[in-house]
Amino acid sequence: MNLKYAIVYVMDVESIRKFYENLGFTVKSDYGMWVEFDTGSSILALHRVETPEEETRNMGLFFRVDDVHSLYRRLQEAGFELTGPIVQDFGFETIQIKDPMGNLLEFGEPLDENR
Repeated sequence: MNLKYAIVYVMDVESIRKFYENLGFTVKSDYGMWVEFDTGSSILALHRVETPEEETRNMGLFFRVDDVHSLYRRLQEAGFELTGPIVQDFGFETIQIKDPMGNLLEFGEPLDENR
C-alpha cells in the first residue's frame, strides 16, 4: 500500500498555497478549488471547502529530507517559526512548523542511511 495523496481541507486555498510555495513546494496542478504539489511519490493537495466545520484541523504531515540543517537555515532566514532540530527516537532528526491552519509539518533526515 502506498500513500498517493495527503489532502488538506481549507477555506482559503490561495493563502495556504502561498505558505506551501514559500516552504519550497512546487505546484503540480491548480484547478482553483484543488491544488496539487509535487512531493515525489505522493501528492500533497489542498481542497477548498465552504464552511469552517469542513476544515480539517490538527493534521500532521511528515516529509523525508536529505539535509534537515540546510532546510532549517533556509526556513529560519525566510522568517518561519520552527521547532528543532530534534533527534527523534524513531531514527530521524526533525524540524517542525505549523501552517496557518495549525496543521503540523515535520521534516526529517534519517540518522541511518538505510531508512
